[in-house]
Amino acid sequence: MPNRIAIDERWCVRPLGSTCERCSIVCPAQAISLDAGEVPRINADACTSCALCAGICDAFVATDILSLDVLTHAMSSAERTGAVYITCMEALPDDVYEPAGNVIVLTCLAELSPEVWIALLAHRIPITICCDESMCATCTQVGTRGYSMWDYSLGKARQVTGGDVSFESRIPQRESLMHDLGGMDEGDRREIAEDIGTTLKDLASGERRKRTSTVVDDLLTLQERMHARAFTADPQTSVLALKSAYKPRVIPPNLELLKRSVKADPDIANRIPLTIAKLNKAACACSDHPCAKKCPTHALRTEFGTSEISYDPTSCIGCGYCSAICPTQAITLSHVTAEIFV
Repeated sequence: MPNRIAIDERWCVRPLGSTCERCSIVCPAQAISLDAGEVPRINADACTSCALCAGICDAFVATDILSLDVLTHAMSSAERTGAVYITCMEALPDDVYEPAGNVIVLTCLAELSPEVWIALLAHRIPITICCDESMCATCTQVGTRGYSMWDYSLGKARQVTGGDVSFESRIPQRESLMHDLGGMDEGDRREIAEDIGTTLKDLASGERRKRTSTVVDDLLTLQERMHARAFTADPQTSVLALKSAYKPRVIPPNLELLKRSVKADPDIANRIPLTIAKLNKAACACSDHPCAKKCPTHALRTEFGTSEISYDPTSCIGCGYCSAICPTQAITLSHVTAEIFV
């Protein structure tokens, strides 16, 4: 299997001085090496692509299905079919088995963080897990810790949301196009046939290519116009100047999932504990604000054109390095709940 794990350096706190080793601890293949002050390194030859690291840290990404993609796909499938199934590669009957479109196939269920499970249950998506737990004990790719990890994550989600999942051994299989057409009335079949015929005709005549080409040209024109404006505008207000001086706030996937969960079900907010920074502006006396330079999400930043520090608690991941580096002790860590998102 080709390596499917990548590192998103934005979310690793080791370069900020952290001694976090969670990724290395959970890796069953010992494929992650850690050097002081550096982001982790993955030994591609040793990595089994199990993605347990992605289930425990935002800095690790399973490139074929992102955590936010899981929620989006599950919501779409639930709306379309009324059911969503989650399974692992080990549970598939054979290599040629093709699951239905509403089946999410993972290397291991442990690659889903607690935040993903919380989001799935908070949105009241009907989830069925198609996985025989006995397989986890003999899984050669992940090992025995896979089950304990996803069982813990699912348990936390159940506790927070009050929701649950069902279990089933059968994995729904994709039906053929002819089978799908057989369930439609004559009018629907005729409409689909006409759409296919029109598309083939456009492809043959070049009309589809012309329409696509026009869209691409319009997009490229707009992009070039924006670049031109950036270069010719006043340097103090140009896009390029703003980009270097103003740092937009960015949110790691798991925090974004919690925000979406609370939006879907505000009642769960007080059951989700968070640790965030607390800024005492009255005690903030420095002008260079080293805290803003350390903050990985730019929850702390200086506003453009001023030396004033601003803080958005909903973008804070609670890493604590702003507090550690603050020369006037104006920043402390505070224990709150996800009610800050409401």
